[in-house]
Amino acid sequence: MRSVGILLAATLLLACHHKPHFFYASGACIDRATGERGYNKITLDDLMRSADGECADFRGLIAQDGAKLHGTNLRGALLAGVTWKKADLSGADLTGADLKLADFESADFRGANMEWADLASTSLNHADLRASHLSHANLSAAFLHHADLSHAELRDAELGAVDLRDTNLDHVRLTGAKYDRDTRLPFGSRFAQGLGMRYRMGDSLRAKTPASNP
Repeated sequence: MRSVGILLAATLLLACHHKPHFFYASGACIDRATGERGYNKITLDDLMRSADGECADFRGLIAQDGAKLHGTNLRGALLAGVTWKKADLSGADLTGADLKLADFESADFRGANMEWADLASTSLNHADLRASHLSHANLSAAFLHHADLSHAELRDAELGAVDLRDTNLDHVRLTGAKYDRDTRLPFGSRFAQGLGMRYRMGDSLRAKTPASNP
């Protein structure tokens, strides 16, 4: 009986060792055993039970409105193309996650960490992003109509081709945030520069892939 227990423990340890993890230095999900990039296959039910979706692949998943995902670990997760309307992702960790072309309309991201996340062309209409952390995030061509970004951190974020005219930007930090000729701001360029924002000359970010941005 003891040997069976030891074998089971060893099996679980090996499985954990082969589980891809998010590495901040590379911004990638790496299998520690093989050194190769990879992603974890789990279900949304698994995520809701364990709150651990690090490096999980949820691409294209349509969830029931209002999914309860408060405080979940979604570092490096693939969420491109998902539909998670009204989801509660407050306090979640989405560092380095891929959320391109996803639909998070009316979702709750209060206090969520989305640094280095890719939100290009993502729908965040009516989303609550108060006090969220979006430094270095790519928000190129994202939809933020009537979203609340008050007290959010957007240092060095990509804001090309984004319409922010009806977005709540009270006390938002925009130092180093980049905008272009297709960005629609609720204030003039001189005020933007006073906030430390940077105007990107040349082609619009709309025509660029996230990987091509410096």
